[in-house]
Amino acid sequence: MGQKQIANFYTNHRTVVKEEDGPPIKVAKQWNARLVADYYHHDEIMEAVKAHGSLNPQQQIGKWASSLTEKWDSLSEEDRTKYAVLAEQWREKGPPIEVKRRLVVMLVC
Repeated sequence: MGQKQIANFYTNHRTVVKEEDGPPIKVAKQWNARLVADYYHHDEIMEAVKAHGSLNPQQQIGKWASSLTEKWDSLSEEDRTKYAVLAEQWREKGPPIEVKRRLVVMLVC
């Protein structure tokens, strides 16, 4: 199967067992508050990276990290606490199915 077919299968296939019917699926991420914030503010961070024009992959990673730090520093203490609570829940039970789907698509494509 091609990468797009695999992503399509995992996001749209209706014959697989629903997560609620089976054991929790482990996603290979050690969730922390910063990663949860990264997930929820992904589009804003991507815009900040793209605003710097064409960058090679190493520069993109560096710019992503600095953009995430800027976003994290701009968050209120209440938002940081909310993301910390979500991170703890996601570590224990796994992230919601929408997050898992998005991660699969990002990894495969």
